Amino acid sequence: MRLRPFVTGYADFDMAGWPPGRHRGLPDAGLTMVISFGAPLVIRRAGHADLATAASVAGLRSAPFDICHDGTQRGVQVELTPRGCRALLGRPAGELVHGVWPLEQVVGRRREGELTEPLAAARGPEDRARVLDAVLTGWTADAGCPAVIDAFWRALTSSGGRAPVTSIAAQIGLSPRHLGELVRAELGLTPKTAARVLRFARARACLRAGRATSLAQAAAMCGYFDQAHMNAEWKRLGGCTPGEWVSEELPFIQDRSTGRGPGWGDEQN
Repeated sequence: MRLRPFVTGYADFDMAGWPPGRHRGLPDAGLTMVISFGAPLVIRRAGHADLATAASVAGLRSAPFDICHDGTQRGVQVELTPRGCRALLGRPAGELVHGVWPLEQVVGRRREGELTEPLAAARGPEDRARVLDAVLTGWTADAGCPAVIDAFWRALTSSGGRAPVTSIAAQIGLSPRHLGELVRAELGLTPKTAARVLRFARARACLRAGRATSLAQAAAMCGYFDQAHMNAEWKRLGGCTPGEWVSEELPFIQDRSTGRGPGWGDEQN
């Protein structure tokens, strides 16, 4: 699949009939593009004006934001790798770090229309997946992403953020300092911060899938020293503890059989 190095997944969401509320927009293991078919999503971040847009790109980040909704959400989301940011959006991930941007501002009005218009006209999830495959393949220009960054990201994601940066640097053949300079220049995050975000994302996936029977077990599985360490990291990166997120998010997933909202937002009523 030509898109495999650039896109880690698609998700279709369709949610209606719920009270207005907000989602936690938590850091994730990549960049996320969301196209909404209903009312524009409202993105709220401390120190920034609200952003209302039907098509957006969320960059790599180490802090949460809020996604406000009116109780109805329909659309698709696309998860991008840093290499995919270069190949599909035409810019390094570091240019979008810590931000949420209207898709039009990132790729231009013409390209945004090439994607959003056929998606809105598609008849179902399979049809929308075909549209995404065709349009994104047409956008692909795989050039510019340093091979070192791609190797670093693949090594870090495959370990869920657990591989020591010094070990990755040795595998690549660079000093940790040189690797750190290259990573910061391309991703906008330090290697250590990138590893923390990926461990956080791994823990979320572990808890959501029910692979751990307790928070302590999840902490051990995801590379934290202990549960207290995981709690502290979640507070720093997500503004909540894993226990708070579980009490808010898991009933939301289990009770809404028609689908979820965007994967980079987790429900808080």
